[in-house]
Amino acid sequence: MYCVVCGEKSDKNKFIFRKILTDGLVLDWGLTDKQRRGRDEKESMFCPVCSSSMRSRALARGIMESRFFKGVNNLTEWVEVASKVGLKVAEINYCGDLHPILNKLPGLVLSQYSEVSFRARFFNWLKGVKKEDITNLSYEDNSFDLVVHSEVLEHVYDVDRALSECGRILKPNGVCVFTIPVIMRRKTIKRAEVDRETGEIKYLLKPSYHGSGEKNNLVFWEFGGDFIKNRGLKVLFGSSQNGVYVFIINKGETLVKNRG
Repeated sequence: MYCVVCGEKSDKNKFIFRKILTDGLVLDWGLTDKQRRGRDEKESMFCPVCSSSMRSRALARGIMESRFFKGVNNLTEWVEVASKVGLKVAEINYCGDLHPILNKLPGLVLSQYSEVSFRARFFNWLKGVKKEDITNLSYEDNSFDLVVHSEVLEHVYDVDRALSECGRILKPNGVCVFTIPVIMRRKTIKRAEVDRETGEIKYLLKPSYHGSGEKNNLVFWEFGGDFIKNRGLKVLFGSSQNGVYVFIINKGETLVKNRG
């Protein structure tokens, strides 16, 4: 296996598998044992060198394919070239294992919304990390060559507004690359909604927090294949076996085809 984040070449067995999903989350999602195994692989299979997960490596591959540079073999090399050409990148919420590498980009702007603890808020303030709402970004139109986020949209009630905002801040030839947890052969399930008048959350199903227990990480959506089809989202590549899907939005394409 080859790590597209750091460039490590390693035997498949050296990538580290761990059980990640909690029993509660598996019950909430109604996953089979096979589906659970696949999603544990997605969130683990850590590189022995850079510790990137399978999902992070998929997102890295998506970034590299969306903004292609000849002769670049991994994200570390990609960042070096992207820095030289002055690429402007918006990382919306920390993209996990990829952030330490993306952070070497002079043109990177990082934002964070779910700052649960005082410690997180304090250290983000010290590091100058912007606090941004993905449904109401403060960035100007046509600001970025690339927008990237990972496993964010399921925690956002107004997903269509979030997708539109990502498109708005892209330059004319810009792209947005992202991942969401999705089970393609299911229909989307809405777990909670927001009252537009009061702003209060109404729970349609038992609250789910992706196992974190933190209220700011509430899951509004369990995405199914209908969500992808109705929004006209393009799958850059994916695998039903472990649920790793990388999506791409090109500036100028219709972001919401049908909200039904």
